[in-house]
Amino acid sequence: MTWVACLLIAALAVTPVLLTLRRAVPGVHWRPAALALYRAQLSELDRELADRRIAVADHAAAVLEVQRRLLAAGAVEPAAARPGRREPVVLAVVMVMAGALGLYSLGGRPDLPAAGPLTLEADAGADERAQLRRALGDLDANADATRQTEVEQGDRAERRGDLAAAAASWRKALAIRFEPVLAVRTADAESKVEGHIGFHAAALFRQALATVSADAPWRATVERRLAAELPD
Repeated sequence: MTWVACLLIAALAVTPVLLTLRRAVPGVHWRPAALALYRAQLSELDRELADRRIAVADHAAAVLEVQRRLLAAGAVEPAAARPGRREPVVLAVVMVMAGALGLYSLGGRPDLPAAGPLTLEADAGADERAQLRRALGDLDANADATRQTEVEQGDRAERRGDLAAAAASWRKALAIRFEPVLAVRTADAESKVEGHIGFHAAALFRQALATVSADAPWRATVERRLAAELPD
């Protein structure tokens, strides 16, 4: 009876695969759509910041989250359907079933009691948590590497005298992780390009002031500059 039950379970397991072969399944190219969605969200967040519908701190946090999703989506290759004959798939399914039964017949012990479900669930949960920690660690490492690259590109552009390119690279770095000193450099570069302190530059200046101590060496200079150009 045990072998009959194994055969029935195996047949039920492969039935969905065999049924799927009866119709063509088109490839689902979700990656471009996901990337476009995240880029649209970033643009919308910038518009909300420009219209003062969102606080600077909330904008930075939201941009960071969208950037994380954008990086994660960019790291995954999209799946695509591969046309081909169905006979090899059917043959492979049959061979897998036969091989599994053959291996089980060599050392299988159907008379042994089943393992405790709580132990199996605990082991599976531990493996899942370990995989999640590794994935989050890789994501943070990729984000830090991307941020450092943007900072270095901005530094090189600044040395060339291209302040617009420098500010653009530094803004991308700030979207990944905010840093007061880098925010002041970005706001200063934007102000020099525009000839005055614009809304975005003023928001960066104020956010930098809000996140540093009162004895920061550049704090007084930034405050005087804001007071002089933005008296309101």
